[in-house]
Amino acid sequence: MSQQRRMELELQATADVAWPEKFQPHLRGYLKSGRSRSQWDHSWRFFAYSYQRAFDVLWDAAYARPSRVLDYPLLFVCRQGIELWLKTAIEVVSGSTPPSGHELGKLWQELIEALPKFVDLSVDGMYSKYVEVLVQVLDVHDKKGTRFRYPIGKNHVSYPSTVTDLEELYQAHSLITGFCDAVCTQIEVERDL
Repeated sequence: MSQQRRMELELQATADVAWPEKFQPHLRGYLKSGRSRSQWDHSWRFFAYSYQRAFDVLWDAAYARPSRVLDYPLLFVCRQGIELWLKTAIEVVSGSTPPSGHELGKLWQELIEALPKFVDLSVDGMYSKYVEVLVQVLDVHDKKGTRFRYPIGKNHVSYPSTVTDLEELYQAHSLITGFCDAVCTQIEVERDL
């Protein structure tokens, strides 16, 4: 169904530009600034949740038809979603705007340093330590958040190829984002009490 609709939209768009003398650019509204309907849909948590959902959709597509063509978009969305979840958790824990920057290791460290005020990490077993290792693996692989977006770095040197195990990637993503979501939920519940 969606493939059929995409084809219809492509035909309509190309038909509009096929006759330059009749061309009236009607697609100016495809992006526009507007008012947010609520604070929720313009929050860190909403963005984190949105990227989490996008990761699920891309993962399903990549898993259904393994060809590596979706690997880099999937890795980018995975990494971006994890960064947003870390920033969301930092915002909830600290009560202030999360730091700028893209280094997952630094974001993780800031979150862990702020958590003891609210969460006893000694009772979470190995969960936080395990998540820390997963964050470190991703941070070492893509420190600045560019390796999955571009084939070369700012220095014009090609990035090494990346190969991923889709099932392990899904599990790592789930553990990291789940930890951050659980932290947010626990702190929000405790604050409401």
